[in-house]
Amino acid sequence: MKLILAIGLGSFFGGVSRYLVSEFVKTFTSQNLPHATFVVNLVGCFLIGICFSLLEKNFLDKTWFAVVAIGFLGSFTTFSAFSLDAFKLLKEQNYMALVLYIFSSVILGLLATILGYWMVKK
Repeated sequence: MKLILAIGLGSFFGGVSRYLVSEFVKTFTSQNLPHATFVVNLVGCFLIGICFSLLEKNFLDKTWFAVVAIGFLGSFTTFSAFSLDAFKLLKEQNYMALVLYIFSSVILGLLATILGYWMVKK
């Protein structure tokens, strides 16, 4: 239960951080492209890479990894979790699964968004 509350607290700070970073980025960029989401996703991917490396080197224990990677970064950007999963497949040299995962996630995710939008619009 303690771990779940810690992950929840990490999620709270991740969500708030996403909002603050997005608003900050929007002050410097045009609204024509989703620059804020792009920046948040890249920062989240960079940070989850650091966390995973620290976990592998035993500089970060599994509890703190869960709080930071699942809680904070999971709320900050789910794209970082997608990127880490893809990286693990790459690291395992499971190239077929990697390509399938990336393309199916992007294409099916876009199609699911379109379907959800279309269902409500009709």
